[in-house]
Amino acid sequence: MKRLIKFGLFGVVIAGAISSGGQAFAQLPSVFVQTGTSGVRVGVSGTPRTQVPVTFTPDLGTGQPRTRTVRVNACGFAVVPNANGLGSSISYVAQTVNVASVLALPVREVPTCVNGVPSSPLPSDQANGAYHAPNNSILLVGLPPSRVLDLTYTDSSPVSRFITLNACGFGLTNPPSGYGNISVNGGAPVAWGSLPVSLFNCVSGNIFAKASSITPAPTIPATFRDGTSIWYYGAPFTEITTTFEGAPNIRSATSDRCGGLLLGSATNPVSGTVKVNGLSVNTDTLPTAAARPRCLLSGGNYAFEFVPTAPNFKLPNGQVFLSEVVGLNINGAAPNKFGDRSILNVEVPGVRTVNSRTNACGLAQIRSTSNAPILAATLFTKGSNAQETFSNLPEFVAPRCTNNELFVKVN
Repeated sequence: MKRLIKFGLFGVVIAGAISSGGQAFAQLPSVFVQTGTSGVRVGVSGTPRTQVPVTFTPDLGTGQPRTRTVRVNACGFAVVPNANGLGSSISYVAQTVNVASVLALPVREVPTCVNGVPSSPLPSDQANGAYHAPNNSILLVGLPPSRVLDLTYTDSSPVSRFITLNACGFGLTNPPSGYGNISVNGGAPVAWGSLPVSLFNCVSGNIFAKASSITPAPTIPATFRDGTSIWYYGAPFTEITTTFEGAPNIRSATSDRCGGLLLGSATNPVSGTVKVNGLSVNTDTLPTAAARPRCLLSGGNYAFEFVPTAPNFKLPNGQVFLSEVVGLNINGAAPNKFGDRSILNVEVPGVRTVNSRTNACGLAQIRSTSNAPILAATLFTKGSNAQETFSNLPEFVAPRCTNNELFVKVN
């Protein structure tokens, strides 16, 4: 089923299909406008990692403000050469001259100046106090003699540049102020203000578009997989509890300064066989102690406040205290001992629980790790929902959350 996704004002044809678990593949507009923290930029698309020549031309009567200096002679005359390239008007000393009006006058020779006196009278044909001189020049008169004068004008000449396309095949540039038209590869100029307004990101060669600019709105599964990660999509800032059945509950734990390690809690007691760095300890056969010794600093050294009756034991609330495991070899510690603040891999039997929270865009991710791998056959339960198998989830390229805005893959 082919669909049409619209970016801003123009349509973009979908080459792929959208189905259960499928994803749209779109083509970028050849020229578009992008807005963001960098202001308004014009984008072009094409072959990735290439350069595209573009030319900006101004709207009628607009362009870039420029300044040119002219020298005034002793008679107060100044000649502005090649005035036909200075836009519609030039300004000087609080006066403005319409270039087209002056150049429409008959061409007159410029009087020479001898010791501050003109050699001949000024021509009678003038506009705005200026005269048409040879070679598309303009003669200005009545100026303060023997000085340099600043003229301001609007440069309407085209501005050409190259835009480098990224790995996704699009590039952006800031248009010159007042230049409202763009020509790509020598093509006909287009008013870029009428182009589709979009917001694209390029990530690892994938194009992501701002979801709110896409019509119809993209369909994102509530639960999906991307690579080896589980993804959730829903309301922003929502707490989600995920339980994994039959998965090893492995985490990193750090022994205290005295080499002790406390596992579990009163609400989550430990039973059965636990593994520390892969070595097994049957907690069901451990003796019970009334309390665990605290690790205290005394005389510059850390030591337990009292010597426990056994190196490993259970507490009445179901917690387990360990200080040695047969076969353990920690660098810097005595054989079988944990040592001072050693980082250990601990596997506890039972259901593994992961608490996550969706971000401002409504996305939450559970990553596969070496200690807690997510495999094709992994079983999990989201909240109070029915149990699911990872391989049965729809496969979907995870959207991105940029500046609290949702972006979806469109290529």
